[in-house]
Amino acid sequence: MEREWPLPPDDIQLWVCRDECIVAVDLLAEYSAVLSDSERQRMAQFHFARHRHQYLVTRALVRHVLSMYRPDVAAHQWRFAYNDHGKPRIDPLLDPSQSLHFNVSHTDGLIVMAVSRQAIGIDVEDLLRGGDAVSVADTFFAPAERQDLQQCRARQRTQRFFELWTLKEAYIKARGEGLAVPLDSFVFLLGQCTEHSIQFIPPTNDPRHWQFWSTRLLGRYCLAIAAYRETAGVGFCLRVQEIIPRVRSFDMSCLCWRQDAPDIRTLPWKLPGVATMPEIVFA
Repeated sequence: MEREWPLPPDDIQLWVCRDECIVAVDLLAEYSAVLSDSERQRMAQFHFARHRHQYLVTRALVRHVLSMYRPDVAAHQWRFAYNDHGKPRIDPLLDPSQSLHFNVSHTDGLIVMAVSRQAIGIDVEDLLRGGDAVSVADTFFAPAERQDLQQCRARQRTQRFFELWTLKEAYIKARGEGLAVPLDSFVFLLGQCTEHSIQFIPPTNDPRHWQFWSTRLLGRYCLAIAAYRETAGVGFCLRVQEIIPRVRSFDMSCLCWRQDAPDIRTLPWKLPGVATMPEIVFA
C-alpha cells in the first residue's frame, strides 16, 4: 500500500492540472478504467471531444487524489453522494467521520481541486473568455460590488469582475447550497490595500469563520478559494501543487502561504478577509 499523503488540520491543498497536456492514449485508458458506469455514461453525453476529455481527466483526478489521502481505497472504489443542491461529497460508508472535504472547478485548459479537513469551495475562470461583465454584475452582484466595477478602468474591469465572480462562486460552493444563497446577499469589498473583507446582508453568517484567497494562475486564469473554519479567526496554510494524475506531482512545499509562518512566503493579510496572493506560475 502506498503511503498516506499528509493533510494537517490547518492545511488547504490545491491540485492544479492542465488537462490539455494529457494526450497519451494508454494514460487516458487508465483514467477511463477507474470511472464508474454512471461517469462513463455522463462522459458519453458530451457532444464535443474536448469536453469529454476534460470530464475524463477531472473524474480521474478526483479519484486518484483522494486515494493519495486514503491509500486503502483504490481509485475505482470511490463512491460519492450529493446533497439537495448537487454538491458532491464522499459516500459516508467510505468516510463516516466526514474528515475529508474536496471541491473541483474547471475552465478551458485547466482543472483545479481543493482538499481540506473542513468545508471548502473553489472556482476558476479563464480571463480570455471576456463577455459583458457589467450586464452580469447588474443582475447578480450587490450594489457595492457594482459600484466597485464601475470605478475600475475599462482594461481592469474584466479582471475585477472575475475576481468577484470566482470569490462568490467559491463561497456558495463551500456552503453547498448553490444558488439558494442569493449572490447579492454577501459582498466582497476588494480595497486598494490588503484590507479586503466580506460582509453578509443581513448578517446571518460570521465572517470570522471564513477565509478567502484570490489569485491569478498561469497568466490567464482567475482563481478563488473559500474555506470555513469552526474556530473563528484561525488561519490556514494553503499549499499549491501541479499534478498529472498517475504520472507526476511536483513538490508541494514549493508554493505555500500562511498567516503565521514568517519563514515561508508570507502575505500581509489577516482574518477575516480576502488574501490576494502573488500570481501562481509553474515551470
